[in-house]
Amino acid sequence: MVNLQKHSVENIKWVNNQIEKLESISLRMSDFINSGNYDLVENLDKLRKKIIFDIQKKNLALINEQKESVVKLVAINTDLVCSLKKKKNKELKKIAHKKKCQIAYFENI
Repeated sequence: MVNLQKHSVENIKWVNNQIEKLESISLRMSDFINSGNYDLVENLDKLRKKIIFDIQKKNLALINEQKESVVKLVAINTDLVCSLKKKKNKELKKIAHKKKCQIAYFENI
């Protein structure tokens, strides 16, 4: 059986701080996706996963407001990562198309 820690002021502050970090990471991920800095997004996604893991590892009983915030942030980040994958695939398809065109051009020379 899981033994959850109670709602101490310290625990609530720590979780709220972690949620603020997750929010900040989400905003930066969105900015980096829009600007095309995909490597930075991947690093932030790893950091985001670590923060979520740390929250789970501490085994804290979250208050409802904190639960909702974490669930929303996870959903937003999931959407951001999906968006990133779509943009990467789109760019890779463009590169593959250019490569095919160049190969065809060189074959005809």
